[in-house]
Amino acid sequence: MIIATAGHVDHGKTSLVRALTGQETDRTQEERRRGMSIELGYAWLHLSGGRTLDLVDVPGHARFMRTLVAGVGAVDAVMLVVAADDGVMPQTLEHLQLISLLRLPLALVVLTKCSRATPQRIAEVTAAVQRHAAELKLAAAPVCVVDSLTGAGLPALHAELERLPPGRAAADPLCTRLLIDRHFAVPGIGQVITGTLTQGHIRTGDQLVLSDCGARVRVRGLQIHGAAVDQASAGQRCALNLVGELPARIERGAQLLEPTVFATTRRMDIELEPICGGLPRQLQVHVNGAVVNARLVPLFSADSRRFQAVLSEPLVCRSGDRLVLRDPAGQRLLAGGRVLDPFAPDKGRHLPIRRLTLDALSESTPEQQLRRLIAELPEMLDLQWFQRSTQFTRQALDDALVRLESTDPLIRSGLLVCPRSRIAGVCVKLVETTSQYHQREPGWRGIELGRLAREVGLSLASGLLRCALRQCLDEKALTQRGARFALPDFQPKPDPERLRWLARLEPDFNAAEPRPPVLGDIMQRLGLEREPLLEELEQLSAIAMLVRVARNRYLKPDTLERLADLARQLTAANPETGFTTAEFRDLSGVGRNHSVAILECMDRAGLTRRVAGDRRLAL
Repeated sequence: MIIATAGHVDHGKTSLVRALTGQETDRTQEERRRGMSIELGYAWLHLSGGRTLDLVDVPGHARFMRTLVAGVGAVDAVMLVVAADDGVMPQTLEHLQLISLLRLPLALVVLTKCSRATPQRIAEVTAAVQRHAAELKLAAAPVCVVDSLTGAGLPALHAELERLPPGRAAADPLCTRLLIDRHFAVPGIGQVITGTLTQGHIRTGDQLVLSDCGARVRVRGLQIHGAAVDQASAGQRCALNLVGELPARIERGAQLLEPTVFATTRRMDIELEPICGGLPRQLQVHVNGAVVNARLVPLFSADSRRFQAVLSEPLVCRSGDRLVLRDPAGQRLLAGGRVLDPFAPDKGRHLPIRRLTLDALSESTPEQQLRRLIAELPEMLDLQWFQRSTQFTRQALDDALVRLESTDPLIRSGLLVCPRSRIAGVCVKLVETTSQYHQREPGWRGIELGRLAREVGLSLASGLLRCALRQCLDEKALTQRGARFALPDFQPKPDPERLRWLARLEPDFNAAEPRPPVLGDIMQRLGLEREPLLEELEQLSAIAMLVRVARNRYLKPDTLERLADLARQLTAANPETGFTTAEFRDLSGVGRNHSVAILECMDRAGLTRRVAGDRRLAL
């Protein structure tokens, strides 16, 4: 279990930790010279039954509020320290408010310097602390009266510490995350960081990512309380000897994460509990020990608690992380809250689907969030986004999906998932829309994907559309003809003149397949001028008898369909990251220039889509 001290400056927090543990937490010469904590200090206390209690000693001075917020951001509970002679002071109240905003339990109240106060004064201070804590809706905590110099009351305090419940329980299996608070070099050992493991486990040999710069590092050594260990678990403080491309300085607030969930953000949707009436647009966000400036954008006019925070620099967080807001000068607390969506979009943030998403992310556990997102979102759920947002482990995610499917059958397409009934409903709409199009346009080979998507009310980028189309094609409910879709038994009735032209051109297309034919070869064989030939090719492509790939390049629809099949083969081999232009070129044999043009044509038709750089996924 990890407990942080809190309280006004010079109320004896550091002396109390020293008296309890025998360890000095003021490490720097400046702290010892001034007799005041400036940096976070760390100590530990051995309890009965092999338990260990970690103590984080935080500065009490108002100028070091930022350090205090960092110190209490990764603890299980707080021990409030109040000098019996001074009583409740400004930082006492501010720290109580911070504890309330971060939803941290107030484990103990310790009245120090009791030899300087009368019993009546001690009773008055005790009542004042309890009154202020109750006003902030903090649960009542035991009160211990001690004197760190004489040792009075320390046995009773130690007994109360023994009675504290265990620290955080790993209720939800989350990916490894360690919040870093110190970084230094040790001669003969190398780079060392210390921090609190808030999620998962760390073992020697693990490969992790440093959030500051995305550097990959390896854990060469691991210590807890100065002793070498092979593994650390959530709720423990530890020191790690790292190897890798580490920067010269790692700031407090940096994190070590599993590579699968490492992703930075500069926009996050948050839910707040403001202290005052109105919030300024520019403020400081404190989350997981990091501090960034941010601009607040209200999300919904009827909801004064949800905002999008546009950050001045990237950081790493997950859904459910607690945060506090301070004014730009860092002089006062403005609000507390939690992160809902750490990867909020910059467009469409006011749409109803965003409200549904944030409502689902308001649930208390990742599995409850997953259940609501799948059931309530009109689109398919992106599992990669969900895992990065919640930092749920992949195994836990798969297990949760199995449990959900036992009550409502699901369908998965790569990293997308939704109820099977939703896909079935879209399939019905696709077939009905295609049938209606045939009745209106009997001369066309089929309906373009863009038009089909619009008429069923989905976007070309919709995963639901792609998955439903794939199912319609697999079940022979629809057939694909180049860049168009049709009912399997539909036969177009084009203009006879266009059919005669297509018959004249077909030998050239067959000879060049799978490449587009060279216009000069057609002109020479048929004795045509360039402009009349181009006009006829354009007319044939307009009625979908040919497909215009690019300027002066055309293909037969069935040729494009065969090439689209090759793209689907490449996608099936690597469904998460897709394929490159070079891989398509090698499999199709059409050459680099033609491959680029054909893939761009398939992008426009919705048969493929770019996912990252030169990589694509096929429908």
